[in-house]
Amino acid sequence: MSKGRRTSLGYDTYPYQLAIVIAPDGTWHYKNETELDYAVEIGRLTREEGDAVRVEGERVVAAIDDIIAVSPDDWARSFEHLPHPTLPENWGDLTMYGDAPNSRHWACDLFPA
Repeated sequence: MSKGRRTSLGYDTYPYQLAIVIAPDGTWHYKNETELDYAVEIGRLTREEGDAVRVEGERVVAAIDDIIAVSPDDWARSFEHLPHPTLPENWGDLTMYGDAPNSRHWACDLFPA
């Protein structure tokens, strides 16, 4: 789960520190619950935001049974009519990252001791 912003390449996302991992057999687990707790503890997220992330996680987990009930063949057929995605012409234009550090610098040049 994440929030994000639209860019010319698609979306940049900012994770809310909670991921749900679903195994092929349909079992699931939260990948990083402790990171969510820590994000709230240090103030990166408010308590209310952390609680909202957990509620959304519970909503997604409740839907897992519906998701895994669909056979792989049925799943593939449900997308046959859709066009294949293509990259935009300017997909390699990274000017939106113009304020990023120069990749030719060594980390020690960027963060002196």
